[in-house]
Amino acid sequence: MDTNTDPTPFTPVLAPPIAPELPLYPYQQEIVGFLLSQPYALNASFVGSGKTLTSLALCQAVNARRVLIIAPKSVVLQWAEGEIPKWLPNAAATPVIGSTHARRTHYTEYSSGFVVVGYETARMDIEHLAMFEWDVIITDEAHRLANPSTKLYKALKKLKSKRRLALTATPVMNKAEDMFGIMNWLRPGMFGNYYSFIWRYCVKGGYMDRQIVGNKNTKELADKCAPYIIRKTLAEVDLQLPPYTETEIPVMLSPQERKNYDLIVKELLFDIDRAIISKLDNPVMLQTTVVKLGKLFELCDSMELLGESLESSKLEVLKEHLESTLINGQKAIIITRFSRMVGILEDQLKEYRPLTITGATENRAEIIKAFESEGNRKILIGSEAIGQGLNLQVANILYNYDSAWNPARMEQRAGRIFRNGQTKPVFIYNLVCQKTVETWLQKKLIAKAELSASLLPKSLGEIKEMLG
Repeated sequence: MDTNTDPTPFTPVLAPPIAPELPLYPYQQEIVGFLLSQPYALNASFVGSGKTLTSLALCQAVNARRVLIIAPKSVVLQWAEGEIPKWLPNAAATPVIGSTHARRTHYTEYSSGFVVVGYETARMDIEHLAMFEWDVIITDEAHRLANPSTKLYKALKKLKSKRRLALTATPVMNKAEDMFGIMNWLRPGMFGNYYSFIWRYCVKGGYMDRQIVGNKNTKELADKCAPYIIRKTLAEVDLQLPPYTETEIPVMLSPQERKNYDLIVKELLFDIDRAIISKLDNPVMLQTTVVKLGKLFELCDSMELLGESLESSKLEVLKEHLESTLINGQKAIIITRFSRMVGILEDQLKEYRPLTITGATENRAEIIKAFESEGNRKILIGSEAIGQGLNLQVANILYNYDSAWNPARMEQRAGRIFRNGQTKPVFIYNLVCQKTVETWLQKKLIAKAELSASLLPKSLGEIKEMLG
């Protein structure tokens, strides 16, 4: 695969009717037009479609005086000190962070401009935020509003605004029930109460019929939501973005890794068969077995995660692959779902002077700035925390060291580099240990039966199928 070409940059066109000074692609002009026509809207376009830019174009088009942006903590500064100054340099933008006293001072002195807060900060400061009538409220990564029973959701319901805009590429993270929370926050009462929504659109089943196991009346649900949702898919706009290539890198376990893998499988199958015979296929037993299943995925990443040895066939394959891809100034991102694996990768790839981000990282903005500006920083390694909300177009190569259970999270990962502003061809590499549970998961991800559905096994029988 040739990654040495220097492609002609993709240049966005200007949009004369809407936000003329903002460089909007044609599909983004269409999105802004929709948002202008609908005061309660969900932009569910693909990851990297430029939801931040189109949101700011909307605010400018309606001459919004007071704008509240509620976002994950990790991207508060990115909004306030990165995106807003970049696209609207004359706008006042303040991140509300710090101590309780500092935040209260800001609310007391606030009169107009953009206010950017994290979700938990918004929950704690809701009485202050609810004092204002906002022209526009934007919720970034709005799938966090899927559960209407949380304290966060109940708090945000108190906010007053002329317009509400929800942003998420994955509005249904698990089941159709998640749509109730998002849509009811946007347009309160459109579905009646939560229980009537569940009765109308969800199927109960599982253990004692207490779980929601499926959807019903989906066309009716889609029709009701359609007036409030715009969703541009990658297929619709791919001619406006650089080429995208996704490749599987097969990994063969070593004899010792295979021996340890087979021992864990044998123990799991014994426990599963005993549970099925004893009719113990209940949520507690399932959860216990899923935890044990995680050891197989850890072994595929590195036996060091199990305390066995430092051996990792996957890591050796990654090292060899990096030698041929990190040339001519190219940079790569490596994502793993195991936080401990981040440290192992950092140690083993130190020749590339890697930077790291996990859920515990506080100085993300400084790390990203170093990754963007320092030529000898060729790799950024992260846990799933890196897969949401961060703009990392300086890299055009992504290694999925392992896969997430949720196809939507895989899309979020790719969206860090395959997004508006990327000018180079994008390469996604999935490292997959052959004849293991990783093979099973990769096949499911490729099928993508339902983009937002979790692929976590839902029964002991399904786990047994994975191990077969």
